[in-house]
Amino acid sequence: MGTRQDIETLPIYEVQDNLLSQLRDPDTHVLIVSGTTGCGKTTKIPQIIYNEYNKRNERVNIICTQPRRVACMNIAKKVAFDMGERLGTTVGYSIQNESMISPDTKIRFVTTGILLNQVVSKKDLAE
Repeated sequence: MGTRQDIETLPIYEVQDNLLSQLRDPDTHVLIVSGTTGCGKTTKIPQIIYNEYNKRNERVNIICTQPRRVACMNIAKKVAFDMGERLGTTVGYSIQNESMISPDTKIRFVTTGILLNQVVSKKDLAE
């Protein structure tokens, strides 16, 4: 799989406190993060959010979308590896006809189609 990439080596590390502060703000309903390729948006932001909520013993359910199935699988594997987790526990993925999640999964990578199906089938977004 390669080597683990510590967050301190990526540009996202410099703005993580600002990111978390904006997420805690009750007036923040949507937060858009923009950055260059490789800055840590896809792999590190879910970890930052998970670590913050886990530290405060608060429930968290993070869903990250990717347009392609292969990207979902590969990014989920990378994030699980970076966190020292086995894929399918804290970090997993759901793509058409395949799912690698468990009741303990808190960070899930899904295709946009899977997310759309989930949103349409739910009465609210409480889950």
